[in-house]
Amino acid sequence: RLAADQGDARAQACLGQCYHQGEGPPEDHVKAVHYYRLAADQGDAGGQYGLAQCLSFGRGVPRDETGPLGTTASQWTRATLRRSAT
Repeated sequence: RLAADQGDARAQACLGQCYHQGEGPPEDHVKAVHYYRLAADQGDAGGQYGLAQCLSFGRGVPRDETGPLGTTASQWTRATLRRSAT
């Protein structure tokens, strides 16, 4: 948690996953989204993917239902795929 709170993107994505799945800390989707978003904003593929999943399924945030290609979830998924391809 210390590294995540100090801005380490990988640690933020990992902590988001811990909150998302209840591994270690109790399951808390709002906190998961918070840490996923911090990581995603820094370009971390794990954070981008986790945030996209939360947005797609409405975990910790309202479900993103604006349309399959125009959704924020879709945008984060595409960003993850672009990053993974490089």
